[in-house]
Amino acid sequence: MARAEFRLRREVQQPIDVLRAATTGAAELVGMAGEAGTLAVGAHADLLVLDGDPLADIDVLADPFHIRHVVQAGRVVSG
Repeated sequence: MARAEFRLRREVQQPIDVLRAATTGAAELVGMAGEAGTLAVGAHADLLVLDGDPLADIDVLADPFHIRHVVQAGRVVSG
């Protein structure tokens, strides 16, 4: 999801629903439910480590300033 999309969606959705759309919902759309968009053994998982709680304030996902680390395929690639 683009940063602007997080900000737009917060106007009509709860933060948890925005996160689900960006993860499990996106995986379902591309036919990868259970393989992506989830933290499970054997799933493809990329993670963001943030300096805030996106459930309290979805803007922490919309502003790259809040991203502390990026973990891609099990390796820290940024931060």
